[in-house]
Amino acid sequence: MTQEPIHTVLRQRREQKGLNLEQMAVVLGVSERTVSRIEAGHTPYSQTILEDYAKTLGCSVRELFSPQFTTKELTLLMKLVIETNDRAITPKQQAALVFKIFSILRPTMPPPGVVEVFPPE
Repeated sequence: MTQEPIHTVLRQRREQKGLNLEQMAVVLGVSERTVSRIEAGHTPYSQTILEDYAKTLGCSVRELFSPQFTTKELTLLMKLVIETNDRAITPKQQAALVFKIFSILRPTMPPPGVVEVFPPE
């Protein structure tokens, strides 16, 4: 599990979405240099900027601050659970368990290679 600084998360998420600095700057209504400085951690940002980033990236501001597990870490977790219980539960129950793990950790589809973890509400 990792928790990157928010400016790093903003850059990574923008890149995962396939947006370049210029495109993000247009969406945010700021200069390309400002986006670059925000993502480098050199310029402070407002709540509005975070909300606009989140909206553009298809997530909530809360999701931007969530600790992240890699797909590999989650796969190992699920494998462990399944191996531990492989004789005690049916394949259908295993599939339900996998689905439940993913739905608890992240109720929406994850970006490639990353699933976010939220505390229960």
